[in-house]
Amino acid sequence: MPGVDQIDYIEGVDDIKPRTTIDTTENYNGDLFCEFLSDTNFAMLNGRIRINDFTYISPQGRSVVDYICVPYEQLESVLDFKIMRMSDVINTLNCNPESIPDHSLLSCEIKYPVNVDEISNHYANEVKIKRNARKIPDDFLIGDEVRHKVLDAIGKIDTPYI
Repeated sequence: MPGVDQIDYIEGVDDIKPRTTIDTTENYNGDLFCEFLSDTNFAMLNGRIRINDFTYISPQGRSVVDYICVPYEQLESVLDFKIMRMSDVINTLNCNPESIPDHSLLSCEIKYPVNVDEISNHYANEVKIKRNARKIPDDFLIGDEVRHKVLDAIGKIDTPYI
């Protein structure tokens, strides 16, 4: 890649499409969230794909407080991202609710390299064992031997590794 220090270049991270922001208000929680995303190599989809919009709309104001985030390496797998205002969703569905939620509906379409039909067929052929809980005796797990084994297991969990 011309003009880029190859030693410092990280594929899938350094060539990320920039975000457009519509909510310019910053706060401590937002800063912490952005730092967390950076530390874990995740990216927000909001503002990267399609038109950006507010995710919270109320009489008191509007802001972006809801996100869909994916690992940097998976950004290319995201085919679409939408923010749908609840008023638009309600109109599309021709609903008449008592009140309109103040958070928008977020959705994304992801290209996944696995054939879903193959997975469904794999599990369809799996033998399922059904247990009859009525056959469990009433004195199951009752007695000194079981009590000692349970206390021993708890002791092993509570004891730190040295």
